[in-house]
Order: sequence, then C-alpha cells, then structure tokens
Amino acid sequence: MLKKCRACNSIDLFLSQVINNIPLNIWPQKNIKQNNYKKIEIYICKTCGQIQIQKLQNILLNKIYTGNTYNFDNKNQIIYRLKSLKKVYNFKNKKLLDIGGGTNPFLKYVDEGKKWISDFKINNNLKNNNTKFIKGDFLNKKININFDFVFLFHTLEHFENTSFYLKKIHRLLNKEGRLIIEVPNANYDLKKNPYYIFFHMHITIYKYENLINFLSLMGFKKDKVFSKKEVLFLSFKKTNLKEKSNYKKLFLSSKKFIKNVFSSISYIDKFFFKNNSNNIAIFGAGGSTNLFLANSKILKNKIKYIIDSDKKKENLYLFNNKIRIKKISTHILDNIENLIILNESHIAHIPKKYRKKIINIVDIINGK
Repeated sequence: MLKKCRACNSIDLFLSQVINNIPLNIWPQKNIKQNNYKKIEIYICKTCGQIQIQKLQNILLNKIYTGNTYNFDNKNQIIYRLKSLKKVYNFKNKKLLDIGGGTNPFLKYVDEGKKWISDFKINNNLKNNNTKFIKGDFLNKKININFDFVFLFHTLEHFENTSFYLKKIHRLLNKEGRLIIEVPNANYDLKKNPYYIFFHMHITIYKYENLINFLSLMGFKKDKVFSKKEVLFLSFKKTNLKEKSNYKKLFLSSKKFIKNVFSSISYIDKFFFKNNSNNIAIFGAGGSTNLFLANSKILKNKIKYIIDSDKKKENLYLFNNKIRIKKISTHILDNIENLIILNESHIAHIPKKYRKKIINIVDIINGK
C-alpha cells in the first residue's frame, strides 16, 4: 500500500493496476527454494501525476538486494556522461558529491575537484581514490558541506522518501550549483521493453514531463538536457520559483501511459498464443528476461532454454528457479523452433545459420 505520494506528499492517490507474481530480485540466482515473487501495486498521484508503486517493507527490501545484483562498472557509459558534462561545466576546484555511487562510481573517473561519495556500501577499491565518504543513509547524515555539483545516477528511482532527499540536496547545493540526474526513461521502455518498467527495485517511474514537474516542486529548474533516449540525463539549477503545471493533464497522461504498457504486454502474449511452437529458447539471462517471462501468461510452458554468452551466469537460475541458464550451443540451437531476443544487439551472438529462428520482441511491440 502507498499512503502518500513520494513527490508531493499528497494522500490523493489512484490505484491504477495490480500485477501479481513479479520477482523481488530480478537477476540470475542460485537455486533458492523459497518463492520470492510478490505483487506490485501501481499508483498515480491525482495531485501531481507521478507514477509509483507501493511502499515496500524492510524485510522485502532485504530480499530484493540480497544475492546477485549485477552492478556493472560500465566505463564507456561513465566516460560518455563525463564528456557530456565537461562540454558545459568545469569541475576544477569544485566540490562534487555522488549519491549512490559506492558500487559503480562516476567520480572514480573524475580527476578534478574535491570528491565525496555517499552510499550504504562503499567498495574497498575506491578508498585510495582521493575521495571522502559519507557511509550510511544520506538522509540521516549530518553534513556541514555545501556542494557545487550533486550527482544522482540511477538512484532517484530507488528512493523511498524522494521529496526529503531532494529538499536536503537543495539545502546543501551552492547558489550556482547544479544537480545532475540520470534515470530510466519510461517512454523509451514503453517502445522497447514495456515489461521492464514495473518491478520492485524501481519504486518511482519517470517520464520526462513527470521528472521536470517533480524537480520544479522541489525548487529546481531544468538547465541542460543531455539525453531523452534510453535514459533521461539532465542537469538542474536551484530556483525559488515553482512553475505551475497542468496536474490534470499529467494525471491523464500517466493513466494513458500505464494502459499502453499493459496493452503492449498483452499484444506480445497474443502473438505467442497464435504461435504453435512449444519449443522456444530465449537469449539473454538478465533482469529483462526474468521480467519478460513473469509478465507473460502464455510463455510459461513454451520456454525450454535460457541461454547466455556470459560464463558467470552459467548454471544459475531464472524464472522462479524453473529454468537453469545454459551457454549458447549448436545442440540447443538445433533443437529449438524459435529463439527470442529482447535486444537487437543480441543478434550478433547468434550464428548466421540459426538467425531465421529469431523472434525479435521489439519488432512485435512495434507491429513489424
């Protein structure tokens, strides 16, 4: 249940949808016997239009963040962020704070300024990186420093008390400081992987207009837009003026968005209902695959194999421990009728002679 909006603290919430049996931890796991699938309640705030899921109890949070979580140190992505920001901002002699960067830090690649990282856990290999640490819950820590830049890379969507975090950041940010945010773009996911929008790790869902509105409520104004594709990557500056938004329009837009998400998921199931194949494999043993299968009513008895080229995932399990992950092999490819891919880049992993068996889910979503 959700008693108040994380963005504006309103208690006027609309329960839009309930999804049953979504995995708490979406990543490949060892063969664990207990069922860690729980429902998701999807709410829309009638006051500000923000989409969010129910408040999760601590016992569930512990299960979500237990085991493999696959926090990749994606150097190329971080370098792209850094180059984009350096075209606009100068970090020399500035005070920089990365909230949530204890595992996959942006500041590891920044060689200028004075650096702080705030997180519950800090990797040991970061402690010789000329960086100071604020270990624990940022919200509860007494901090007497004012920062020039605060970074939230794929952190905001995980916060429970979102408005309180943003108010504290607003207070700690210098007058000319900038807040840098990157979150998943829900509108992009709607077109590419709608089944990856609602799960227990991401408790607030951001479309572009909702993000801008929320930051405005918290006293921030959009400064620069770096990306509106797969992610929303923007910078914000402090302001004392709160722009008026059409909240009814935002609410109706969010309501339509949720309807479109489940229409797309249903459309995928209709495709496989008409497909007579009962001997199907899926390539890619990650969170997307787990959520794709959890959201399908049709594929539960059709998927025989989950295959992956990552050796670290071999012999782990997905889909409620029902399917063991196997390495890609000609034996499997010879003995299946179809091979599902969720990402077009996965085609390159499949030998050319087997590519006629591929079903590209993005093509189905877009009606190709």
